[in-house]
Amino acid sequence: MKNNVILWFKQGYGWFFLIWLGLDYGTKIWAASTNVNLTIIPNFFYLAYSRNTGAAWSLFSGQLPLLALISFAVGVGFGYIYLKKYSTFDHYHHLAISLFLSGTWGNFIDRAFYEEGVIDFLSFHFGSYVFPTFNIADTGLTLGVIGLLVLSFFDKKKENSNE
Repeated sequence: MKNNVILWFKQGYGWFFLIWLGLDYGTKIWAASTNVNLTIIPNFFYLAYSRNTGAAWSLFSGQLPLLALISFAVGVGFGYIYLKKYSTFDHYHHLAISLFLSGTWGNFIDRAFYEEGVIDFLSFHFGSYVFPTFNIADTGLTLGVIGLLVLSFFDKKKENSNE
């Protein structure tokens, strides 16, 4: 497995993971230190600093230790399985998994080390509906999960055509 970690970096996916994680952390520090509140596109896109002690849509609000534990377990478990089966994945799977893992670890860091919760700052408004504020880690998680779902659909389709 150690060789797979080295390969992960040599092929660029480990660096992609670290860059996404760094982008998440850097933007969160910037949002918190400036208490950002900017209108980017009126009535649509805002940068608005906030904290969330829950998960998506503030589910399980106030359960930071539990959510940190879940993030840690998913990050370690999924990371372990991924590195163990590293050679079975193609380029697109590597990117999707790296996004997913960087998002998992990005939010874990906030949950484990900041009692105020996860730093969010990306806010979209659709008419009177305000989508829950999120961050770069959430974006990575979401893109990673969507990518894996799409890829699994094509993997199944490929399996069915080979039968």
